[in-house]
Amino acid sequence: MKTSSKFFSLLSFVCVAQTAFALPTTFHKDNGTWIEPAEFQCELKDHNVALWNDGSGFVYFGQEKLKPSSFLKLTNGQQDCGMGKCYYKFTNGSYSYELMVNHRQFNSPAAPMYTGHVTVKKGNKVILSGACRNPETAIVMCTTKNRTVYVTQDNSTGDLGYQSYDHTNRTAQPSLSLMSGNFYSEPGQNSYGFANGSHVYEVRTNTLGEHPGASVVVYKNGSQISMEQCSTYTVTSEGGNGPSPL
Repeated sequence: MKTSSKFFSLLSFVCVAQTAFALPTTFHKDNGTWIEPAEFQCELKDHNVALWNDGSGFVYFGQEKLKPSSFLKLTNGQQDCGMGKCYYKFTNGSYSYELMVNHRQFNSPAAPMYTGHVTVKKGNKVILSGACRNPETAIVMCTTKNRTVYVTQDNSTGDLGYQSYDHTNRTAQPSLSLMSGNFYSEPGQNSYGFANGSHVYEVRTNTLGEHPGASVVVYKNGSQISMEQCSTYTVTSEGGNGPSPL
């Protein structure tokens, strides 16, 4: 499959220079069905976490990066918001799980992405404590089977960046980092393209709310060589359904 010539002509891209961001909206696919919208997603060193409200309470979904079939799903979570943060608490036998979400409007009004922290305890003993990697400057976050990808945007210049963290990557450094990206919009879809020699990395997000979906596509010399679907993704768009601190 050939990629459109738009990815090889800078004239057909428009670099987005935003001065204010709308609330982030997260989508998560659970058992093949999109949860729309979800509340939050978080990338940790070894796990990916998604949070949503199923109507009867909050749901915590934690998945091991290297063993996607190994996951933990907890229900009936409790929410406690205040001072610009929301805390979501879950129990599983002697274990307790707490996900803290920083509401960006109280911390950095120019930052489009929520940040957070996950704490797991067995009894009173902390066995896991980690900050979500989520960069505040990210405008798209996508988790696939093999990696987590971020599209970032410089608050002052509008420059777009691409950061990819392979699930096998045990370091804090991205597996691939690219700058000077370009933005292209067409009916129903936004695309962010990044050139790297003979390769182009494209992050696509569906802009039709009734048909969620996002993917990461790689081209080499104009031909598509891979496509990975996002199982969870976050975009900054109007009508976002993020936490609402008191």
